[in-house]
Amino acid sequence: MNYLNRKILWYVLLDLKRDDLKKKIFITKLISEADESLISQVNCDVDRSIFECDDKKLQLKELILSVFTHNRSCFSYIQGMHDIASVFLELFQSIEDDNKPIIEDIINELDRLNKIYDICELKELIPVLVKKLESAKGRAVVCFLVFEKFLLKYSTPFIYKKNGKPSNLDYVLACIGEDLFYLIKMSSPSLFKLLESTRKNSSDSRTFMFTLSWVITWFSHNISIENTNILFYLFENFINNKPIYIIFFIEEVIIQNYDKLVDFLCLHLGFGNLVNLSPNNDIYPFIHLYFQNLNFNYIEWNSIVEKSRNSFERHKDVAFRSHALWSINSGFSIQEKPVLHIFNKNYYRQAIYVLFILSGAVLAFFLISW
Repeated sequence: MNYLNRKILWYVLLDLKRDDLKKKIFITKLISEADESLISQVNCDVDRSIFECDDKKLQLKELILSVFTHNRSCFSYIQGMHDIASVFLELFQSIEDDNKPIIEDIINELDRLNKIYDICELKELIPVLVKKLESAKGRAVVCFLVFEKFLLKYSTPFIYKKNGKPSNLDYVLACIGEDLFYLIKMSSPSLFKLLESTRKNSSDSRTFMFTLSWVITWFSHNISIENTNILFYLFENFINNKPIYIIFFIEEVIIQNYDKLVDFLCLHLGFGNLVNLSPNNDIYPFIHLYFQNLNFNYIEWNSIVEKSRNSFERHKDVAFRSHALWSINSGFSIQEKPVLHIFNKNYYRQAIYVLFILSGAVLAFFLISW
């Protein structure tokens, strides 16, 4: 798929409309209103970004400053957001030699992704969007819109401010960690047992600390922007799914590396296998080391995508600990302590059945006594 078609595809996948292009977005004014602390943070991240060209770095800085200033009442910038911005910048600020979209290809891709769309709206949107992308100013506006929409939909657990205070990342990661434990327990009990052994207690969330950059940057920190084929493929998969899908994706990345992880642990612990592993062996540092240095060039991404989608479908009736954190319609109610436990509809049925039996027993007791 060429870049122009992909731009249109992402715009539609993010549920942006033709009317969004009519919004008056004064990027230069927003940048001038950015506060010093934001500028300082962004400068640090942009300086260490993958981009070497000064023009690209300036575009990246302006994109981040404008979006976060525009949403300063509810967004709090955290390290790593520049990696996500780099993905959108790389795509939407690119200039194509051929500015003619292939509508049939876009429709086929939307159908393949099972995206619901209005064909009439799509045909009305495409020429307007293409026209907007012809100028540097227009590309900056479109890039602003898609990056902002992605953050609103997919990054709220990390950047949303409640009552002016940043999100409690420890709590967010603890919830995500509990969800990962649950999923891995369902899919690979032996891997679950291995990971469970790293916890000091049931509330210890450090086991999945290595996923921090994965989940916050949607792997854009771990996969070089130079490898656009993989990054664009993954982001299309992400933005075509609900935000909570990321935990299913991470689950499959971990499971795919289980055998190599075991070999790595045996090598560094000096065991022929992990049968001799005892509670005195602190394996967490080695697990963290393995995944921190994971070579993403050898990940079977197609397999990860397919299996994570299947896992997502299997668990669609489960209420996960992190579920509310991903929803922008939940009022952004982020608790300080985990309160939501994993359950499914069957548990409700069982509970109602038990209550029904108990009620009947109590009623029978009173009738007999009477």
